[in-house]
Amino acid sequence: MTTSQHSNSQTSKNQIRMGVWGTTGAGKTTYLMRLFHALANSDSWDVAVDDKTKTFITMHSEKMSKGYFPEPTRVRGKELDIYSYRLTYKGAGSRTKILFEFIDAPGEFYEEIGNAKGKVAETNQQSKDIVDYLLSCHGIIFLLDPTRENEDGKTYEVLLQDVFMEMQKRQAELNPDKEDKLEQYVAFAVTKADLKKIWEKGMNSFGLVKELLNINLSLGWFENYVWLDQNQLRLVRGNYPSAGKNHRCQFFSISAIGVYKDEHGNWESPISDTNESDGGILEQTDNPQANTTSVFGGIPNYHPARTKTEYRFRHDVRLVQFGVIEPLEWLIDGILTHPPSL
Repeated sequence: MTTSQHSNSQTSKNQIRMGVWGTTGAGKTTYLMRLFHALANSDSWDVAVDDKTKTFITMHSEKMSKGYFPEPTRVRGKELDIYSYRLTYKGAGSRTKILFEFIDAPGEFYEEIGNAKGKVAETNQQSKDIVDYLLSCHGIIFLLDPTRENEDGKTYEVLLQDVFMEMQKRQAELNPDKEDKLEQYVAFAVTKADLKKIWEKGMNSFGLVKELLNINLSLGWFENYVWLDQNQLRLVRGNYPSAGKNHRCQFFSISAIGVYKDEHGNWESPISDTNESDGGILEQTDNPQANTTSVFGGIPNYHPARTKTEYRFRHDVRLVQFGVIEPLEWLIDGILTHPPSL
């Protein structure tokens, strides 16, 4: 994170709005909760919340502290609330302040993007649908679930195409003189990579996106919708190159819950699943980040309509998260350096 390059006078008023896109069961609420805890435990960040966000965190924290995952998101009113984390970056003598705004929307709202389900409550008493909200975001984190099956609905290729085409159409309606490429910075994050079948792939994150999600897409496909420099996708000494004016897309792998070491020193997934034998026991290593893809993820796919099993994770062991903050930091850095024209 190079936020220290931004002057305090500039960054004291930074308000960054983020979208977190994901299908049902992708782990959006889990990610947002674990992101809060990762930021709170970070040496680089301080985080504070308002009353509404405090209620959101408290509601889910009690259940997660006992090893249960959040319930699938439901809309409790006519509109979706906007939550916020007030972030202060503490690195290199800087006290950069950022207001990170987000919504927690049900996955089906994103799966049927053309129907424009859901309204988002804005402070100006107006409301937006999901697509307009995404267009108002400076950055979007796309959480991609590798355990999602095609029979669960549309393929990821179709889902991503739907949302990008609809956003392009509306962006052109708002400003016909703009480039067709979207202004937003985007981070594609493969979740649940602590599952054994994902860990053993040992490939970079874009490779995971292509193979595990069955997306028959080239990088050229992504370039059609977002600003992407293919030369900037490679890890350099374990780090991703910075985002910039002509490069606003990156691929990550994340572990929302984390992994732990057993008594033999092996890294294991803490997830309990009586219906799946695809465990997530990882090969022994002194450092799980030795696999430079940081391929760890979140939870097994949760289908409440198909099974009575309630997935749980161990909370009596020290869990090590991976890649939770990195997508956010990468997005923030690019947004502060070259703000998108919204």
